[in-house]
Amino acid sequence: MTKNRHPGQNKTINPSSSKHNDPTKLPQNNDTATLPQKSDSTKISSTSNQQKKRKKAEVSDNNERLRSSVLDLQCQKLNEHLVFYGIDEQTDEVTDDLVKAFVRTELEIVREIPIVKSYIIGKHFDGKIRPIVVKFENRNDRQDIRFAAPKHLKGKPFGVNEHFPHEVVKIRKELLPIHKEARKQKLKSVLKRDKLYIDGELFDKTKHSHLIKQLEAMDEGGAQGGDNGN
Repeated sequence: MTKNRHPGQNKTINPSSSKHNDPTKLPQNNDTATLPQKSDSTKISSTSNQQKKRKKAEVSDNNERLRSSVLDLQCQKLNEHLVFYGIDEQTDEVTDDLVKAFVRTELEIVREIPIVKSYIIGKHFDGKIRPIVVKFENRNDRQDIRFAAPKHLKGKPFGVNEHFPHEVVKIRKELLPIHKEARKQKLKSVLKRDKLYIDGELFDKTKHSHLIKQLEAMDEGGAQGGDNGN
């Protein structure tokens, strides 16, 4: 006798056709996966920041060029001047005459040197000899005096230097010890206005750090020596 089967009994279930999902599997998304994209506002903000940086760099460059141009003009204005150090002041004597006498006796330039004007700079203190600024009528006279000074004044309490704006003087004071140390190490060093060139290259704190370290070591040694001396 054949038993009747319940509909669906012993029916093989095809897993692929099952309406029931495998709980271990994540739902599939038929859309193509894409990487997160920056929003339009983020892109605009990034572009704006870049533009601001470029603008800031341009302003900085323009300011530097302007500063350099102003210094050039100031230096050109002082091209006919020299500063004399160590000439003792005489209350009853004109500074022009003091300078002319100094040029004849110390620099051995006996010809007449026409002077446009001369004046003493700085405040008067007892025992302090103030510098004298001189403007020459003839640029050749100025150059002859300038180049004669190192030879004739070496080891003497006098000096003759070019006249520079205050900003240039400040920079030169910082560069001068490095300039001297470079020459001490037999390097070709040239201090031109507010620029220092060592072996033909513009001074760079990173590239020429060995000179700075040497000066720092000398300063430390001097300080230690002073302490030991006390």
